[in-house]
Amino acid sequence: MKNSRSWLGLLGFGAAVAAAGWFGARHSPRNVRTKLWYARLDKSPLTPPDSVFPIVWTTLYSLIAVSGWRIWIQEDSPERSRALRLWATQLATNAEWTRLFFGQHRPKQALLDVLSLEAQIVSYMLSAKKSIQPPRPVSFPMPRGSPSPHSSTPKSSAATPTPRISSPTPPDTTRQLFLVQIPIYGPGEAH
Repeated sequence: MKNSRSWLGLLGFGAAVAAAGWFGARHSPRNVRTKLWYARLDKSPLTPPDSVFPIVWTTLYSLIAVSGWRIWIQEDSPERSRALRLWATQLATNAEWTRLFFGQHRPKQALLDVLSLEAQIVSYMLSAKKSIQPPRPVSFPMPRGSPSPHSSTPKSSAATPTPRISSPTPPDTTRQLFLVQIPIYGPGEAH
């Protein structure tokens, strides 16, 4: 039951982000007046081509949804509640930028919105870091004798023979496994 509730929560966060995206799309530069206004702006030569924006925003909004969901599945705490409020606030501020910039052609107000958004994002990250549980190791079965993902494989050369350690009975590497634990870290967690 808890697992299905978790997936429903992820869908809810996805829906919230989709709603913000829908609100922003209503003010996107698709109408002729906005296209002309945007084309006349003095833009940096580093401005990416228009075809990049849907890919980048889809990725960013997906990550925003997963980030909020990861906080939501944590134990209830004041920090978790604060992080979720900040998550919702930054999402609303993010959507508001599109309305200010593209919908109302007010770049100065949009800049103020972005500065506010940046402060909210930093506050969210700090609050999220306090509320999220430490990463749990994920175990992967590895055949015995396989190199560890944390070690480098030494390069052998003809001049330097590799020492061999003999044992009375060689291990059956086809059936013996050991587990490698790799911690999975979230945004803002220590590595």
